[in-house]
Amino acid sequence: MSDPAREFRPRLAPGARLFVSEGAAAAMISHAESDGGAEGLMTGSLYRDDRGGYAVVTGIAPRGRGAGGRGGAVGWYRSVPGGGCEAPGGPADGPEGAFAAVIDPLSSSMAFFERAEGGYEAAPAVIMEP
Repeated sequence: MSDPAREFRPRLAPGARLFVSEGAAAAMISHAESDGGAEGLMTGSLYRDDRGGYAVVTGIAPRGRGAGGRGGAVGWYRSVPGGGCEAPGGPADGPEGAFAAVIDPLSSSMAFFERAEGGYEAAPAVIMEP
């Protein structure tokens, strides 16, 4: 996920690859709790620093509705009621470095993943206060 065209901005937590605003996380959870098959896009910005690329999620665009937050799509989310928060299966669509959030509203859990060669792997993430 190293792209020299991205704005250079040192990250606050060196080990994190994804920073999610508290509002965006709450919106994803609320959507997942209200709609069993909820899915949509995470919106925000992509940055780079000396450790490589990372993303900041500031809003969501639920499937079939308008976008919230600022910026372009940096990943997607979906709910899997009772399915747990496993890495997305099947072929990994999208560019390398794209992020995914999987939400299981029945177990009150959420996990983040990053597209890597051959699929998705766990992505160290930070939920940020506004």
